Amino acid sequence: MFFNPDGLGAIINSSRGIIAAWKKEPYAHFGEEGFADASRQAVIDMIQDINSHR
Repeated sequence: MFFNPDGLGAIINSSRGIIAAWKKEPYAHFGEEGFADASRQAVIDMIQDINSHR
């Protein structure tokens, strides 16, 4: 793991995965017009994924 004992210390870059989330299967239902909502959900999912590995 790349986290300190307090859960901090890692840098994660997922800018393309977030900006273009609506193009990915899990977020395709948002459509191109819903790219902001797809991005928001991708961030929420990423945070949950990161926290599940602490």
